[in-house]
Amino acid sequence: MEAEVEILGIDDTWSKYGLQVVSLGLNGQDTGRRWILKNGEFVADVSKWYELLPNEVVVEVADDVAAELGAKPFHEFGGDWFYRMHEHVIQCGHKIHALYAWDEPVDLGDGDTIQLGYAVHNSIDGSMGFSVGLFTFRHACANMVWMGFRGKGMDFDDRNVLASYYRVHIKGLEIDREELKARIKTVINKGLEVAETYKRWREEVIDKRIAERLYKVLPKSVLPEWLQVEEPKAIEVPQATTVWTVYNDITQAIWHNAKTSDMTKIQHFKKLHSVLVPAQGVR
Repeated sequence: MEAEVEILGIDDTWSKYGLQVVSLGLNGQDTGRRWILKNGEFVADVSKWYELLPNEVVVEVADDVAAELGAKPFHEFGGDWFYRMHEHVIQCGHKIHALYAWDEPVDLGDGDTIQLGYAVHNSIDGSMGFSVGLFTFRHACANMVWMGFRGKGMDFDDRNVLASYYRVHIKGLEIDREELKARIKTVINKGLEVAETYKRWREEVIDKRIAERLYKVLPKSVLPEWLQVEEPKAIEVPQATTVWTVYNDITQAIWHNAKTSDMTKIQHFKKLHSVLVPAQGVR
């Protein structure tokens, strides 16, 4: 008996964007495989559990959120630039990255300011889920495209991801526009909460109790020199040392440790944030 491959059905839900989902059968049985087509061209082979979310929808929703919250498409950002982008949406194959920023800086105190921006990522080929990240930066640059992707920051020019969200494209992914807006806004609001924590930490002097907790959960290699003692009772906190100073010293040490992998760095950040919590749910 020869195998017979057939088309069991075509889902045209997103036909306005040139997208189709083709269900494939073998000898009359559903194989559980689906082909994603774009303008009639093959994009990807995915499982029946895959939920297609068009890149165009993601960008439209992200643009709407930016307009509502006063953010600008990244190429329109009016602050300091190293290298200016020409567009705020970058397409890499079937993946897109859309970036936005606010012109108004956030004042952390004593003239120390940071800029806020957010990035939205998506794909239609199953290579990347729907992702949002709110990040800080001091100077804009075209290669900031990966900011916020799966919560990753970039070790360049004081950039840092404040909060992030990532969801793979499986059945149950909410693709209602208002739900997508809510997801983006949740990340932004969480990040703004972190910014407020940063301000408070600049004024808050670290105490020995917090120092001892940091000593217990983190390796000496990422701790400030005064915390690299043989036992907790030997800890002497330098006078007037702020939580912000300690937090920055540790985060810098984690990022710049060439001997650790990305996964190790992530684990170190989780341990740091179990003691110094920027916002509830931020790890």
